[in-house]
Amino acid sequence: MSTSLHDVRTMSYPDFVAFVGQRNTPPGATVTLDAWIRGADITARSRVLDVACSTGFSSRVAALATGCRAKGFDISRPAVRVARREAAAAKLSSRVDYFVGDVSELAFAPGQFTHALAGCCFGFFTDRERALDQVANVLAPRGYLCAANFYMTRRPPASLRAEVERAVGFSPAPVVGWNRWRRLFERRFELHALGHRDLAVVGEDELERAVRESVIEGCRRRRVPAALHAACVDRMVKTRRVLNRMRAYQAHSVEIWRLPS
Repeated sequence: MSTSLHDVRTMSYPDFVAFVGQRNTPPGATVTLDAWIRGADITARSRVLDVACSTGFSSRVAALATGCRAKGFDISRPAVRVARREAAAAKLSSRVDYFVGDVSELAFAPGQFTHALAGCCFGFFTDRERALDQVANVLAPRGYLCAANFYMTRRPPASLRAEVERAVGFSPAPVVGWNRWRRLFERRFELHALGHRDLAVVGEDELERAVRESVIEGCRRRRVPAALHAACVDRMVKTRRVLNRMRAYQAHSVEIWRLPS
């Protein structure tokens, strides 16, 4: 079935990201991945679970950097298809695999993974405690959870939060400070390492230029019909403008948690 202009404008944000071939990264992108790899000792012997992996950026980078094996899952079927194609293009299909799945029902044996990567996904989960339990249960003893989470440094206007929800299907909690994440993860894990990074608001011209270049490149790579390129750019620019305004109220953490002995 062909994709229409209406589809581009109304598909869910995770499906749209996959449609335009965006390499959806954790907060901090490769800087965060480097910190996770070094701080949690991800090596060729590691078995990594990429939680709510979107198009699979985190697990591919980890596999290319360390030689580890990885599995990733996401509820977005289009995102999983893109992740598999990207893994094949990087010649990683023998070590990295992706599947459609929900964090609330992980079909893995206990202790199957040494590491789990979670790039800001816990903020999107409805039942975060159940999600955390599911991830903890499939990690081996003393296994690592590598997370990155956005949090508020000051309370944003309710109108801006509503705009974010319309743009990406998720309303960020207005709670100020990182401790809400500490309280969640400490239910099952011990804190191993923690860093915080401020977010800078990007200039309008820079934002539009970066979005246009990345979306057009992604659309060409994904063979999106040229007639849809302008609509894809328009939607992504509008979304990034809203998220860029939210950056004035946010920072993000880079966390490494470990199961207790």
